[in-house]
Amino acid sequence: MEKVMGKHYAKPAEIQYNHCGHLWDTVSVGVCPVLPNAKGGPKLGATVVRVSGPNTEDGVAAINKLAEIVANELDDGKYKLYGPKTLDVGSHLARSMLA
Repeated sequence: MEKVMGKHYAKPAEIQYNHCGHLWDTVSVGVCPVLPNAKGGPKLGATVVRVSGPNTEDGVAAINKLAEIVANELDDGKYKLYGPKTLDVGSHLARSMLA
C-alpha cells in the first residue's frame, strides 16, 4: 500500500514488544486519509478507522489485510455506510469482510 493523495493509507502493523521485551497483547493501526502538506507532498491526516487484533504473526497479517480492505472501501465511499470507528479482527463484521 502506498501513500497516494486523496486516498486512504494504513502503515503496516508489526509485532510489538514492551520496554521489558515482552509481547503486547494487542496491536493496532490507524487508517488515515493522505493529504497534501505545505510543500505539496503527502502527509497523513487524522485516523478515521482504527483496526486492532492480537499481537501474533497471524494477527498482524489479519490486521494488515483488514486495514487494506477498509482503506479501499473508504476510497470507494462504501465503508461509511456501515463502518465503525474501531474494528477488531475478531469481530463478526471483520470476519465477514475478511472472508
